[in-house]
Amino acid sequence: MEDEGTIKSLFDKYDIKKNNSLDITDLERLFLDVLIYLGEENPEIRKYEVAKQGLNIFDKNKNGTIEFN
Repeated sequence: MEDEGTIKSLFDKYDIKKNNSLDITDLERLFLDVLIYLGEENPEIRKYEVAKQGLNIFDKNKNGTIEFN
């Protein structure tokens, strides 16, 4: 398992606004990179769908963002 410093570093990479949270725009960038890495045929088209699913799963307080904690 990755250590917390590595995970925080990756989180910060996609936290474009540097507000210690990821919103749908940040998640789209993250999942675009993931989809490209996985060889998805249409990553630009699928990124929003996948980001929205990720937000639905990990946004525990339903405020539209995922906080690092």
